[in-house]
Amino acid sequence: NLDLTLSTDGSCGPSGNLTVPAGTPVTYCYTVYNSAPVTVTSHTLVDNVLGTLLSNWSYVLSPGASTQYTITVPATQSYSHQATWTVDGGAAAAQNTATLTVSHHLYLPLLHKIN
Repeated sequence: NLDLTLSTDGSCGPSGNLTVPAGTPVTYCYTVYNSAPVTVTSHTLVDNVLGTLLSNWSYVLSPGASTQYTITVPATQSYSHQATWTVDGGAAAAQNTATLTVSHHLYLPLLHKIN
């Protein structure tokens, strides 16, 4: 199983959906759970927006255990992220999605009428 959550405080947030102003640092938290009855040792994590985050990362994950990967980047655009975590060369895969909505504020200058 794979959970993808978003937060603005650097933690693994409670939700996969977040709305923030442009430029806000957003932490993407990917948590994978090994629900298989075997230990897995090689991990690849790909986000359709952020690209390949882990490539054949060597990490022993026993049955029932979990691990996390986080990355913090400034929010620039709204995206629907789809993450895929593959283990042991594709033997098993987990996917999840999250939506980041970036609000862009339009600032208009205050005009003064001159008499």
